[in-house]
Amino acid sequence: RAKADGVSARSQNAHRSAVVAFANWCVATRRLTVNPFVGVPKANEKADPRRQRRALHTGELARLFHAALHRPLADRMKIRGTDAPIQDAARDALILLGLERATAYRLMVFTGLRVNEVRTLTVASVVFDADSPYINLAGRNAKNGRTAKIALRGDVANDLRHYVAEREKWQRSGNSGAPIPLRTLPTTPLFDHMPSVKVFNLDLVA
Repeated sequence: RAKADGVSARSQNAHRSAVVAFANWCVATRRLTVNPFVGVPKANEKADPRRQRRALHTGELARLFHAALHRPLADRMKIRGTDAPIQDAARDALILLGLERATAYRLMVFTGLRVNEVRTLTVASVVFDADSPYINLAGRNAKNGRTAKIALRGDVANDLRHYVAEREKWQRSGNSGAPIPLRTLPTTPLFDHMPSVKVFNLDLVA
């Protein structure tokens, strides 16, 4: 039925996996004697690609970083109107959110780190005072299960320094509503708001 409705091969295989798993459960719980879907062949995903994957070129990346940096404040201004007043604390929070998102994107692009790996990084994961700055990725957080030291480009290291400094300044301003910390703990997450796929797609559109 899915194939007749024009569903992609990848979606067909997802549907197939779901019904096969359900029927296996039915067999295990003696609701069925055999799984009637085991013999259903998988669709050829390579023969039916709906989305061609490709790398972003340098210009596109630059525009993505720019959009991520400015979109939080720009979207708020669209909602409220360009003439509507916005409190300094709210403006600063949106600017910091954009800086955080753009920095996270740049880190992932220029290191190859995955979203879930970046989500586990703490302030102590970034080593700035080495001859060549790097990130410590714990094996328990890496996809391959191996601890790694990931070298940082000079400009990416500078971006991270700037972001961390701006976040500390924001925290000490008292505008966040949280208690003002005496210092940033090493276990503090490097990024407070990792962008979701929905946010990323909106940044691409922007």
